Amino acid sequence: MNAYLLLRLRILRRHLLELGWWRLLLLGAMLLAVSSKALLTAARHPVGQWVVPILGMWLCLSAHWRRDDLPFLQAVAPTFRQWLAVEYALLLSPAAAVLLAHGRVGAAVLTMLAVAAVPWLPIPAVRTRKQGRSSLFRAEAFEWVGGWRQGGGMLVWLGLFGVAVWQHQLPLVAAGAAVLWLLWVLSCYGTAEPSTMVLTAARGVDAFLWRRVWLLWAYYLLTATPFLAIMAVGSATWVSALGLLLWNLAVLAGALLAKYAFYPNAFLSLTIQVGVVALGLLIVLNTVYGAVFVAAFPVLLTKSRRRLAAFRYD
Repeated sequence: MNAYLLLRLRILRRHLLELGWWRLLLLGAMLLAVSSKALLTAARHPVGQWVVPILGMWLCLSAHWRRDDLPFLQAVAPTFRQWLAVEYALLLSPAAAVLLAHGRVGAAVLTMLAVAAVPWLPIPAVRTRKQGRSSLFRAEAFEWVGGWRQGGGMLVWLGLFGVAVWQHQLPLVAAGAAVLWLLWVLSCYGTAEPSTMVLTAARGVDAFLWRRVWLLWAYYLLTATPFLAIMAVGSATWVSALGLLLWNLAVLAGALLAKYAFYPNAFLSLTIQVGVVALGLLIVLNTVYGAVFVAAFPVLLTKSRRRLAAFRYD
């Protein structure tokens, strides 16, 4: 186990060096600001404290299902699940420490137990489409197709919708459901597709990027409209719902551009996507970050166009 944890630290160090010191400094500051504010808010709330173990387990489970080294670990180390349990517990230990500092012993213990149980949970099997079975989404929106089938999209959507309807008198619950749905959608866009799928159905880089953004916006709008409608018919107004929708669309577009700005490096793409979401959340805390958020778009757009131009075949 010690050798495995040391190896993971070396891999993390290599990724951080590849990320660069200035990106690391900028993203680290944003993530620290968002995570510390969210943890402190949850730890001080009698009900919000239980969101920490649920969200922590969901994040670890989402990352665990995407690991490429699971077959290798299973072949060389039969007890690899214990190693992963320790790794995940160490990653979530700061959150548990914040809960303990505020006297939330039950939530802290549940956080550690929940993430430690992730390696023993079954990984969804890859299901092939049966003959004649159609998808709810276009084939080119493969992130939605794969996420809906393998990531339990229907169950996640129904669960969030049920909670939003149950607490329809609280618009904040519906708004939170829309944001959580946004995070689920972005989790489907974290994996880079093979280079053979890039720029094969478009005439150029700009057409390709616009097509990808348009499909992302269209399907998110269709699936998130019920949450926004519940929010609007409550004590909140349509103006608030529209503002949340525009914020969600901006975060989605920024995260998609971040994916292609560092394509096909999965670590850098995912890290910058997390940074885009963190920067979007910082706008809620302080509107001054809105200028930084807007300024990031030309940078991501230019870098993504330059990066994708290297994969053109015409």
